[in-house]
Amino acid sequence: MTTNFPTSQDSFSRPTASSALTGHAALHDDLADALEAVEAKVGSNSSAVTTSHDYKIAQLEAAPPAHNHNSSYYTESEIDTKLTEATDSVVGLFKGIRGNGSYYVNDTGHATITFDNVGGTPVAAFVQTRAQVTTGSGGGEYVLSLPITNLTATTITFRAYEVNVANSNDNSQVSTIYTGTPSSIFINVSWLVIV
Repeated sequence: MTTNFPTSQDSFSRPTASSALTGHAALHDDLADALEAVEAKVGSNSSAVTTSHDYKIAQLEAAPPAHNHNSSYYTESEIDTKLTEATDSVVGLFKGIRGNGSYYVNDTGHATITFDNVGGTPVAAFVQTRAQVTTGSGGGEYVLSLPITNLTATTITFRAYEVNVANSNDNSQVSTIYTGTPSSIFINVSWLVIV
């Protein structure tokens, strides 16, 4: 009989101890055919037969892995943290910390903002206030950027200024105040720290 393998499996007649020798040679021939078909399917070492198991396994072992799960991948927790930082702390193209409030001006005309740093080293800070014109008929307001005199990981120290102009159409005269000891002066500002 010609072997059916690998299309399907063969069914061999198994001789018993009392079986006659008739057909024994044919059984050996059938088993030899089947064994040769199994060897062809498995393949010898370094087989060049593209349908053999040996050839296919060698190709898989030689191929680069599809994924390299190493330390360059972020964990789910790390991604969640970065998304939270991006949502809460990104201002434009920069990562920043921002806020507003009233701050006491000390006897040298300075005020200090204290903030909780969310990570990173502060590289710049901006403090702005809307200053009321103190003289003139217009009585307008101007947004002023106040000079930063010191920046640390958790504080901004800035110099307090006021607008002192003749009319609301002239904001060229900006004069410093609080050069002496103020009497419980507070200044309202908004601020931004770039980290």
